Amino acid sequence: AQAQLRQTLGRLMANYTRVAQVWPHALAQASVLAWHSADSRVQVHASLQGLRRAPDGSLAHVQLIPGRLHKGKGIKYHLLVRPWIQHLAWHLALGSARTDANANAEADAEANAAHVGVSTLVVSESGVWRLAPMALPDAQAAWAQRLKAGETGQCAPLPVACGTAFAWLETCDELMQNGGSEPRARLPAPDASSRLALQAAR
Repeated sequence: AQAQLRQTLGRLMANYTRVAQVWPHALAQASVLAWHSADSRVQVHASLQGLRRAPDGSLAHVQLIPGRLHKGKGIKYHLLVRPWIQHLAWHLALGSARTDANANAEADAEANAAHVGVSTLVVSESGVWRLAPMALPDAQAAWAQRLKAGETGQCAPLPVACGTAFAWLETCDELMQNGGSEPRARLPAPDASSRLALQAAR
């Protein structure tokens, strides 16, 4: 078991080392995310750290995840949900050009490069997945949509688990690529106790 753990950790760190060689300069300065919805009902404040810079000035945030991201020829997309949210957060923080009160030259360099965006590198045992830089308006729209969905999810039962939803989308995509029609879910009729639970949830 220890030998297998060492092998797993070795593969993970080897992938991280390759990424760190492309973006060798770790920026110590934090960037501040301060966002609120149009009606100010939802507010997000966070201090983001861990940005790296390449010799060409491009920025990247590196996230290590345990285990394997890849499954055969596919990807475990549900493992990318958290990195995706952080990816959007970095774009908003850099785009607003707001930094901590003790701003320095590194923070200024981050702000000047904000229009370029930031890559997110998700490093796992099985390889690296890159989320490409986005235009700031696209990141802002995706962030607002995600926060709205999160707010909705706090007020009602979620219709399906994240991993199950991605499996369904992949199945739909495969069928459409092969010339088939989009599948439709067929759910069994709920029993009496399930109907009562659903009525109580409403």
